[in-house]
Amino acid sequence: MPKCISCNNEVNHIYNYCNTCGTEVKHSIPISKSSVKETPIKTNKKVPKYLYWLVGIIGIIVVINLLHTRNENTPKKVVEHFLKAIESGDAETAGQYIHPDIPWNSAAGKNIGVPKNASIAIQNITEDTNGDYARLRVSMIISPKPLYGSDHTTITINLRKQNGKWLIYDMQ
Repeated sequence: MPKCISCNNEVNHIYNYCNTCGTEVKHSIPISKSSVKETPIKTNKKVPKYLYWLVGIIGIIVVINLLHTRNENTPKKVVEHFLKAIESGDAETAGQYIHPDIPWNSAAGKNIGVPKNASIAIQNITEDTNGDYARLRVSMIISPKPLYGSDHTTITINLRKQNGKWLIYDMQ
């Protein structure tokens, strides 16, 4: 039972006044934890400005990387990278642009008929794309002159998408 704060007499919880001295008695109401709503504590801490800059820079890098990756996966870019690898004599890298249905190995890439230390200058590329298929006509000058044909040549390169990536599957 609660006690009166004036005379220290016990007061029944149903009475609001002490029956000895008449002082008003305030009864405390027990509160269960389930009835208490917790509110988050607000702090006045400010986020440092460098964090905003850091998040912004990371976001820009991600966007640029996505755009760059997307722009590299076009039929034209695949053909340019393939010819650049052939020009540098890197048959292994050139093979990364060849469709897996086409037999390709380092020896096949080295026997493509382009002389060592050759320079391949692409003059023009016309592209015809239809869904997952593309046909490119590539006009180029190869110097020194290839082992066969002339130094100015036009080839047709067919590409097909596999798993979202353009790959060469035929050259004429």
